[in-house]
Amino acid sequence: MRLWEARSGRPVGLPMIHQRSVTLARFSPGGERVITIAADQTARLWETATCMPVGEPLRDDDWVNDTRFSPDGRRVITASDAGTARVWAAPMGGLIGSYVRHQGPVNQAVFSPDNQRLVTASDDGTARLWDAQTGFDLGAPMVHGVPVLAVAWSPAGDRVATAAKDGAARIWGGLTGRPLGEPLRHGGGSPTSGGAPMAGG
Repeated sequence: MRLWEARSGRPVGLPMIHQRSVTLARFSPGGERVITIAADQTARLWETATCMPVGEPLRDDDWVNDTRFSPDGRRVITASDAGTARVWAAPMGGLIGSYVRHQGPVNQAVFSPDNQRLVTASDDGTARLWDAQTGFDLGAPMVHGVPVLAVAWSPAGDRVATAAKDGAARIWGGLTGRPLGEPLRHGGGSPTSGGAPMAGG
C-alpha cells in the first residue's frame, strides 16, 4: 500500500508492505494513521507521517474482509471469513475484550457514532448489534435469511441500515435491532437465485 500526494500524485514515504495482496486501506478520523488488510490474514496499523508500522500485525484465523477505525480513533475492528469480528486498541493493536461471532463469514463491521456499539453483517443471513467493549450481543438478530452484505449507522446512532443479497435493504432500531417498516426492495436478486430479478421489480 502506498500514500500519494493528492495534488501532485507523487508517492509519500516508503511502501507499506504485507506478505500478500493488500485489499483495503482506511485512514483514522484524524488522518494520522492508516489501517490496511491483506490476503495474508492480517490487518496492520501505520503512521501516515512516516509510513512505518505501529505494533505487530493483527492476525486473524481466516481472510479479513473489512476493517475500520472507531469514530474517536482509539480502536479498530476487523471482520473475517472465520465468522468473527475483533476489536483492537489503536495505536498498538492489542485485542480488546471478547470477539463477536456469527455462524458464517462476517462481511462488514462498523462502530456506532458514539463508539459504544457495533453492527456486523454476515453470510449467515443476519446482522447483529454488540457492545463494543465487552462483545456481548444486544437484542435479537436482524434477520434477512440470505447473506447480509453491508451495514451502516444513521448519524444519530438510533437506526441501522442493512443490505442483503436478495436485493432488499432494511432499517432497524439502533438499540433494539427491531425492524422499522417494510423491506426496501430492489430488483437485483432473490433468496433462491442470488441474481434473478424479483417479481414486481
